[in-house]
Amino acid sequence: LDGKGVLGALAQLPVFLGMFQALRDAGDGVKFLWVPNLLRPDLALALIAGLTTALMMAANPDLPEQVRLFMVIVPSVIAIVAALQFSSALAIYWATSNTFSAIQTLLLHAIVRRRIRSGCVRI
Repeated sequence: LDGKGVLGALAQLPVFLGMFQALRDAGDGVKFLWVPNLLRPDLALALIAGLTTALMMAANPDLPEQVRLFMVIVPSVIAIVAALQFSSALAIYWATSNTFSAIQTLLLHAIVRRRIRSGCVRI
C-alpha cells in the first residue's frame, strides 16, 4: 500500500462519515434527478459511482502495467457494492468527487507534458 494513498483516503473519511450521518438523519422522500428517495440506494447511481472510480484510477499514469488493471477493477467493484449499501446521496457525492479528481489529474498531466515539451520544466 502506498502511504500517500492511504493518507488521502483517511483525510476524506471524516467528510464521508459526516455526510453519511447527516443524510441518514435527513427526512425521507427527498428527490433528485431520477432518484425518488435519496435515502435509498439506487442501482444506476451505484454503477455511475463505480465507473467514475474506474475513471479516476485509470487517470493515474504512474501505475505499472501489471498492477494497472487490478487497481482499476477492484476499487470500482468495491465502490459499486458500497454504493448499493448506502444512500443514493453518498453515491452522488462519490461520483462527483471522483469525476472532479479525474479531470484535475488529467489536466495537471497535460499541463506538465506541455511544459516539458516546451522546455520550461525538466525532469
